[in-house]
Amino acid sequence: MKLSVIVPTYNRGENIREVIQSVVEQDYSDWELLLIDDGSCDNTESVCNEFVQKYSRVRYFYKTNGGVSSARNYGLQNVSGEYIVFLDSDNSLREGALRILAGHIDKIPQIDMICYGYSSGQSNWKPDCVGKSRLVEKDEIRDRILPTHINLLPQNTDFLQNYVWNKCYRATFLSNNNILFDEKRKTWEDGIFVVNCLDKAEKVLLTSDIIYNAHCEKEVDHLSDKVFDTQLKQYLLDESEFQQRFGGKFNFNNQHYCRSNFNVVLMLLEKMVRTYGKDSIKIISDVISMPILSFWTDRIEIQNKTERIVVSAIRDENAVKIYHHYHPVRFWLHNVVRCIRERSLCLYKKHE
Repeated sequence: MKLSVIVPTYNRGENIREVIQSVVEQDYSDWELLLIDDGSCDNTESVCNEFVQKYSRVRYFYKTNGGVSSARNYGLQNVSGEYIVFLDSDNSLREGALRILAGHIDKIPQIDMICYGYSSGQSNWKPDCVGKSRLVEKDEIRDRILPTHINLLPQNTDFLQNYVWNKCYRATFLSNNNILFDEKRKTWEDGIFVVNCLDKAEKVLLTSDIIYNAHCEKEVDHLSDKVFDTQLKQYLLDESEFQQRFGGKFNFNNQHYCRSNFNVVLMLLEKMVRTYGKDSIKIISDVISMPILSFWTDRIEIQNKTERIVVSAIRDENAVKIYHHYHPVRFWLHNVVRCIRERSLCLYKKHE
């Protein structure tokens, strides 16, 4: 059972050695490691080639910079293994990881996906499998697991995480269903990939085995922490697509779905204003008339002043109103006024 490990990398010369070492030191022999260099301009290539010269199963590919999705797709086009593991270039595999995965595959052939545990600093995450492992088949995937990934149900015991790297994938399952990464995305590419897999999967194995070390290099600048000007629009487009795609099966009117998505919108609106300042007005104007926003705001119970202002602005398609509400100057003035009031109250009490 050959396992392919795909590592997309960009300017990781300082820490990729540890990542590669975690693969070549595995106690399972039938593997290949594909290092996909997405146009690095540091010493990443020389470090990778040290391992290529030493290990015949390590393959290095250099390509023009196109982003992590482009690099992962490049890896998918060049794998020769029967199952695929994605490994980020600032993380690592645990000892015995590939042997454990191969053992699961040997016991239950034709598994489309395996979802496994990972270690992140002081804590571990494991899928809910009530024991060492549990096989989940199509009906349960569609009725219980998939809804948590499109935010229709709370992300609790049936949520497998939106990461692409805490799962192993059957190569022919991906190719037969034409499941690839969206190369136009700058963020949330993992979540869409996982949804596409869950939508098509017949068998998913959940295992409590800890296979992966997440963020072993804490100082690395992680893509998931960045803010992009298209982030809000991409989120709304994703949710609109989910409604069109799954609306025949699932009820999108439920309160959890509308409330949780509206909370994300509030968070993203504030991020846009604080990051892009006055330019955020154009960003918000481009999306404020999207029907998905009205769908959520028409169904939630307003809980505070911010929600009342934002809902009103969405209904009036008034991006400027949202900008003024979240602009840092507003918060500064609010704090100044609050301090003056508190100071005045203290002085008043002293003179009573």
